[in-house]
Amino acid sequence: MKAQEPLSISMFTTSGDAGKSTTDINSQFIFSQLLIDCLLRLKPNDMDRKELISRCENEYKDNRIQLAKLREFRNYYTSDQALLWYTRDSFFYKTLNAALRKQDIHIIFLYRSFIADIYHQLQHSQSQYPVRVYRSQLMSIDEIDYLDSSIGQFVSINSFFSTSKAYRTAAFFAGNKNEQTCLEQVLFEIDADPKLIGIRSFANITSLCYFIGEQQILFMPGVMFRILHIHHDSKQVSTIQLKLTTNNEQDFKSIHNLEQLDLISFGHMLIDMKKYDEAEIFFRHLLDDLP
Repeated sequence: MKAQEPLSISMFTTSGDAGKSTTDINSQFIFSQLLIDCLLRLKPNDMDRKELISRCENEYKDNRIQLAKLREFRNYYTSDQALLWYTRDSFFYKTLNAALRKQDIHIIFLYRSFIADIYHQLQHSQSQYPVRVYRSQLMSIDEIDYLDSSIGQFVSINSFFSTSKAYRTAAFFAGNKNEQTCLEQVLFEIDADPKLIGIRSFANITSLCYFIGEQQILFMPGVMFRILHIHHDSKQVSTIQLKLTTNNEQDFKSIHNLEQLDLISFGHMLIDMKKYDEAEIFFRHLLDDLP
């Protein structure tokens, strides 16, 4: 859980925003919601895994340590080690979360079997009781102001979202204010109830982590929160209070209906959103998966 890592979010709003149409804002939110669901419905194949490893080997060709980890991953990875690899300091975590943050459809496709492995591990270890968790984050002033003007609205996290049950642990990961990039330190305070219907899987992965002792709660990509309140303190970090929510709420009726889309309809939805490059990549992968 690193505060220095950028956080990719999408907003869902029921009110207009200056300079942006509600439709454009919500379309990106809906896209981030449906992407992972559609990928989990596609069958993985060995060709994609080989291409992923080949790409990573090329990216880390001058890094002996990561190349050694790549060889270990290629030869010995099993589905029950997904979270072990995700929490390890390796190419796996770095390239996967970077692809999710950037919404790099092709790389996300190549990772889909491993995303499915993480998903199944989180489902198996799904939290059973409501929890309050924390995450420290460095954010730009513009990002904070945007969230501040969106109290009561909804936010979706596009990548895996790592949090801690321990306030002190979250504060430790925050680091110091970055004067050079004008980033501010904020603290997310999140209440999550696993009994809500239709939520993304989240679990305490402490026993599944590579590093022992971190009380880490991990959420699947696309997890949705309502922004409850932002408390600004000139002497301390700003605290952003979030509450886990579900697409069964009335505001998300359109998303709930879209979840029944077949895969080809999802590709057409990308075209309707003018995401032409993403649509082409999606259809090419879909074509490869068809008999």
